[in-house]
Amino acid sequence: MRKPRKDLSQLKLVGQITPHVEIVDVRLIRMSGRVYPDGDAEIGPKVRLRFSQNSRCSQVGTELSVAVQFTMRGVQEQDVAKKVVELSAVFGLSYRLSQEIQLTPEQLSAFSKVNAIYNAWPYWRELVQTTIARMGLPRLIVPVFRVARPRIEKVKSGDRTDTADRPERVNKNEPAKKTS
Repeated sequence: MRKPRKDLSQLKLVGQITPHVEIVDVRLIRMSGRVYPDGDAEIGPKVRLRFSQNSRCSQVGTELSVAVQFTMRGVQEQDVAKKVVELSAVFGLSYRLSQEIQLTPEQLSAFSKVNAIYNAWPYWRELVQTTIARMGLPRLIVPVFRVARPRIEKVKSGDRTDTADRPERVNKNEPAKKTS
């Protein structure tokens, strides 16, 4: 599980990019699927599904290219060694920056792990649903993609407890002011 500080810093990095970016294209680059004959696909709700995803992003001038790979594996609930179904797909996403700014490797990584996966998820959901139907398997709805809401750590300073990212107050009667 990711640490809350890392989640928060990734969201901040993505927030620096999103005002300057527009999605241009989403394409299916590669796809594979398999129903395992020994997996007994007719067992329906007794299938345990695991979803995973990874991504990578590159920048050339004002163009961002992201490859997002999704994988779904289904195994029998009673015998996880028995595979039932496996689907995998790679989507290529193209974005355009409104101005030429050089993004850091950290910004590119955060953008691909949060925004690009979020943008590609509906295409993945549709692909899984239609492919599963074509495989003759029971109906499957992939859940919506949720960006994990980061928890803000509590830190002790002196005799009081503060929230790590809470703006400082000079006078408790004044509204909070952000500090740089």
